[in-house]
Amino acid sequence: MSYFPLNEIIYGLKEDKIMEGTSYWEFVKNVLKLQRQMPQIERISREKDIPLTFAQQRLWFLNQIVSENTAYNMCCPLRIKGNINIELLEKALNDVIKRHEILRTVFIGDREQPYQRILKDLTIKIDFKDFQWDIEGDKLAIDWITYKTKLHFDLEKGPLIRCAVAQAGKESLYLVIITHHIISDGWSDGILFKELCALYEGYLYGKKIELPELPIQFADYAVWQRSNYKGKFLNNQLNYWLNKLPKKIESLELPTDYSRPYTASFKGQVKKIEIPKKITKGLKKLRDTEDGITLYIILVAALRVLLYRYSEQKDVIIGSFLANRNRKEIRELIGFFVNTVALYTSLTEELTFEDVLKLEKQTCLQAYQNQDLPFEYLVNKVQSVRELNRNPLFQVALTLQNVEERKVEIGGASAEPIEIEREGAMFDIMFLLYDRGDMVDGWIEFNSELFNVESIERLSGHYINLLENVIINPEQRISEINLMSEKEYKEIVVDWNKTESHYSNNM
Repeated sequence: MSYFPLNEIIYGLKEDKIMEGTSYWEFVKNVLKLQRQMPQIERISREKDIPLTFAQQRLWFLNQIVSENTAYNMCCPLRIKGNINIELLEKALNDVIKRHEILRTVFIGDREQPYQRILKDLTIKIDFKDFQWDIEGDKLAIDWITYKTKLHFDLEKGPLIRCAVAQAGKESLYLVIITHHIISDGWSDGILFKELCALYEGYLYGKKIELPELPIQFADYAVWQRSNYKGKFLNNQLNYWLNKLPKKIESLELPTDYSRPYTASFKGQVKKIEIPKKITKGLKKLRDTEDGITLYIILVAALRVLLYRYSEQKDVIIGSFLANRNRKEIRELIGFFVNTVALYTSLTEELTFEDVLKLEKQTCLQAYQNQDLPFEYLVNKVQSVRELNRNPLFQVALTLQNVEERKVEIGGASAEPIEIEREGAMFDIMFLLYDRGDMVDGWIEFNSELFNVESIERLSGHYINLLENVIINPEQRISEINLMSEKEYKEIVVDWNKTESHYSNNM
């Protein structure tokens, strides 16, 4: 299950911190100029079948393989202090569903191609349960909403959104809204909660709330994408990717604890990772040594080196995800807009980490400049053989989100995001990292049919050790960077090599 906080996702570039006059700013202006070459998104008739976007079609296909897959359930659970009027909250939520067509959309697949069907009316009930009678009300409430996040969706029957509220105490509640990724993304979570809070407060205080009119709906975007992916603009981007990626794309072969199953099941777990404040400070100091280097680029470069060392493969592709909200028509629209890009850089043992950083910077900037080509369309062009037990092009991904510590108000009650147990894995391994200012932490989501917890803990430790070493000496060759901690080194090199034995005098 993928978890996203309320604030907008930042995947690497942050335009408001780019100083005008720099080469980096020129790059950003060039990206925006290229994006304006695309035609405007216009409203289309709802009388014809509405196609899926390329990204939606991939999720629909994966759902056909494993219909009870919950890896693509999205949620942002909140702990609420104060009182909530459930009836008014439910009314506000249904207003948001009425406003955004995608929230009342189902996906039909009984023809040659799946298509979207927008339900004219959809009203959902908030699932409410009261645990304040029990001394362990908080634990029971969290367990219950966690259970709700693990229930799978039926893409054809819908609805693909549900809401649960658990009362743990007199003024203590837990709220979670769950959606399937095929209708939403992390940015959409922020839009949904913003509109939900505004409408709820309007009902609570008797104020008339008029949200801005939406110029288009997600269905219009889907038709627009399908109509324009063959244009000159995207053909240029396709040519970039065809030239950038290796001619023969090999799957990443990491050492696993279990044999890879014949078909992906998306079973997974998560393991907490914390990059200490001292190392985070050193990473940000390293970031400031060269124009255009971001914290994200450093973290991806370090992960690439780690995967190179683990697999001994020089051609490593890492997945990255871009918000893809580069058009004003869709900035306030709920939907699945995120696009995937494949970051490829070839490594050799002679390179230093400083060399890798420069290569990674070029790779990332070029990827951002060619981000509009739908990932699924690219996959069809470069990978003719699809394996049902592997993700195409890459098996490891990394995201970085800037987290602003801010309170959310819901009609006078305060709310804050909480972490809950999640299950399911989109990829073999995915790093979900959060930049909290003075430190970086997050989760490693991993395929539990390939790896056990101990192996992921070891990988996490090696990643942190690598980061610590490169901030001390970025000019060190990547083949010589020590991945092991002193304790692990002693166990493997010293303790395990104690081969002397004491023999009985009788032998």
